[in-house]
Amino acid sequence: MKTYLECFKEVRQQFIESNPGIVSRIEYEANQHAPNLGLSEKEFFDDEIGKSFISELARHGGDPVLTVIRMSSADDETKKTLQAEHYQTIADALGMPLNEYLIENRIIL
Repeated sequence: MKTYLECFKEVRQQFIESNPGIVSRIEYEANQHAPNLGLSEKEFFDDEIGKSFISELARHGGDPVLTVIRMSSADDETKKTLQAEHYQTIADALGMPLNEYLIENRIIL
């Protein structure tokens, strides 16, 4: 089963492939501006395409990680497992058990 980081990479690649205009614009800007910023064109491109990708995810509303999981999960079991991993990461950061986090945030997996 893939991780949600792999899901991000997959959906990001789909975004790149389906938005050639954005890619062309960023490649042009990378050529023009990267040297002035002390960046390679690849570093500039990766940063800017990342910003555009996150902006696109924000348009879907809600948590971008959950949006990516929904977009890239082949089945409900994979989706639930990846969502649980994501929520576990948040619960761990808050120092609380997953079940408590899910209950307090009214989340049903």
